[in-house]
Amino acid sequence: MADNRIPSTLSLHTAALAEPLSVVLQAFKRAQIAPASKVLILGAGAVGLLTCSLAKASGCTTVIAVDIEQGKLDFAKEMGWATGIHLLPKGPRCSGADALEVAKSSWEGLRDSEVFKGVLGLEDGFDVVLECTGVESCMQMAVMVSLSPSFPSTSAFPSHSSPYIDSPPIILIIYNPSFVLIGKC
Repeated sequence: MADNRIPSTLSLHTAALAEPLSVVLQAFKRAQIAPASKVLILGAGAVGLLTCSLAKASGCTTVIAVDIEQGKLDFAKEMGWATGIHLLPKGPRCSGADALEVAKSSWEGLRDSEVFKGVLGLEDGFDVVLECTGVESCMQMAVMVSLSPSFPSTSAFPSHSSPYIDSPPIILIIYNPSFVLIGKC
């Protein structure tokens, strides 16, 4: 039987980061994120902040963090983990068609924001989209962002194509403790 006790030399604060950090490390391993990548991170909670810090430490040149809490975004920016931040409006959790509408609106807001327009090369989209919230509308937004920077607001998934096959960037849905890899493997 494995001994899962925390060593006495490890603080509880540090030990508490082991599980979320292992999720982020596994995601980066599977995604094979290259230095100089343009990365979008949806969510700036514990997993999202760890993702931002690892992206920056891995040499990603553009790390845009998106969240509904300004304080979390400010922290990511102050720590140097995010090169840009974008605040989404808070709203009630929803699903189905309502979540799709929220995702469309959120993507349009990001696409039209100064943080998006201010980064050279984003007109070609992000290389990697990392979804760290587990919120349905954010997962849908991750797919929309990957489809095209000029995503049409009329239809999320054209009936003749699948974003799971045609999407050029890597999209990882990271959520405690599993994730789904969509796009390039």
